[in-house]
Amino acid sequence: MKQDEIIERSIGETSSMAKRAARGAGYAWGACEDAAAATAWLARHGFPAIAALCQALSCQKQSRTSLITNSQPWQSTDSQFLCPLHTSAAITDHIDLERYNGEISVTGLNAPLLAAGCIAAYGDAMRRSYRMTWDKAAIDNGDARALRQNSSAELLISSTNLFTCARLDSAVPDRQQKWFRRIPIAVSHWAFLEQLAARTYAPATEASRLSGAGPSG
Repeated sequence: MKQDEIIERSIGETSSMAKRAARGAGYAWGACEDAAAATAWLARHGFPAIAALCQALSCQKQSRTSLITNSQPWQSTDSQFLCPLHTSAAITDHIDLERYNGEISVTGLNAPLLAAGCIAAYGDAMRRSYRMTWDKAAIDNGDARALRQNSSAELLISSTNLFTCARLDSAVPDRQQKWFRRIPIAVSHWAFLEQLAARTYAPATEASRLSGAGPSG
């Protein structure tokens, strides 16, 4: 297949692949669960979920970068751009603390769309609404839409100098929305995730080869 070909996968398949690929990229299981939830949320609402996930998992140094959270905006300890999975988890853990007054900003964040998906999935699960903004893009998890700019080019910037999450007073509304069940995915993106996921497979032993288990070839 050519690299620019498009395939389709279900939301369940994309979520499962996200979890395994994140594990293959070296993330702990909690972050892998967040990656799966974020990918599913973005995919259901028509955002380029797999492209955002590939952005995040292609950054090699970010998972070891720590946060400085005692000032606004938050920043990394080593001037590296921050991981969207770890940073979004920290935001949801801290945003209700009184000192933040319902708003946290972060300077230097990779794959902001995936971070927004993580926070949105958490918000829906907890019946809370948040607005995530970066550059020319903004997403409310209650409305499930890009508020300012709905083009993939604006949403899929690889990193942003300023990402902000603000708590909204209104609860997540119950409303009928068009949810996507299958999404188009670039073959090159899916192949990249498969390569990461393959790192989680147990290496074949002589016994497993004889029994037909383990990877072939």
